[in-house]
This record gives sequence, C-alpha cells and structure tokens, in this order.
Amino acid sequence: MKNYVEVAYQEKEKPFGEYPLQLAQYLIQKYGLQKGMKVLDNGCGRGEFLQAFAHFGMEVSGTDVSDYCKEAKIVDLNTDSLPFPDNSFDVVFSKSVIEHIENTGHYMNEMRRVLKEGG
Repeated sequence: MKNYVEVAYQEKEKPFGEYPLQLAQYLIQKYGLQKGMKVLDNGCGRGEFLQAFAHFGMEVSGTDVSDYCKEAKIVDLNTDSLPFPDNSFDVVFSKSVIEHIENTGHYMNEMRRVLKEGG
C-alpha cells in the first residue's frame, strides 16, 4: 500500500494547476506583501506554492518531510528545529500540513521562532 506522500505528491496523477498562483496572489494582495520578502513554506510538499510565491517576486525557502521538492530542506516537522536562524522570514506559510503533525506545539513554536517580529 502506498503512503500518503507517494499518493499525494504524484504530479502525473495530480498535475500542478492554477490554484497555487491564485492563492498566492490573493494572500499577497490581502496582506500587502511586497516583492523581495522572504517566505518560508513549511511543509511545502511538491513545491507548488514555492513556485507561486517566487513567480510574484518573493524570496522563497521550503521544508518538507520528503525530497519531492528538490529546493526544500528535509526536516521532520514533529521533532527537528527548522534549519534557519531566528527571525529569518517575513512570512511563514503552511497549507494542509498541521493535520499531519503529531507535535503541533513544536511545529508552531518553530514557525514563530523563524518569523520576524511583525511577520
């Protein structure tokens, strides 16, 4: 039986669509994000949202448990510290990830740690 990552990340079965670009554009407009801002996609999966934020001029980084997104750093989001210094990012984005996390306190604390004051 295939695990979740093997099923959910298959681009042939689930091709990239327009949704990541649409959501990124909405968030950029809603929150007044600017080109050049540093964005972390924590649990980036295949990297659709990394590509979307980069398309709009953001400086992007990603983490994930898998190596499907070659630009992402591999991290166990339940236990590992994020491989970034404190106050590194203007925006920390995470979509459809927390439901897969067992240690949600650690997960949230790490995102807060790398988020800049006022981010």
